[in-house]
Amino acid sequence: MDFKNIPNKYRPIPFWSWNEKLDAVEIARQIEQMQSVGIGGYFMHARGGLQTEYMSKEWFDNIEAAADEAAACGMHPW
Repeated sequence: MDFKNIPNKYRPIPFWSWNEKLDAVEIARQIEQMQSVGIGGYFMHARGGLQTEYMSKEWFDNIEAAADEAAACGMHPW
């Protein structure tokens, strides 16, 4: 394995706490930040304080936006 270019599937994949009003533009910005520091993916995790109704259409729209951005960055969304 080339340890200078580790594939994303072997990089850290943290829980990403969603605990505010979800916004697709902000989600994309945060994913790009995670990718830039070597994060290989993320677990989208609803937490107390979430202002977007859990399992609503808006929730799933943000899940889709996060998955699409992950694909664009070569990351793994969970």
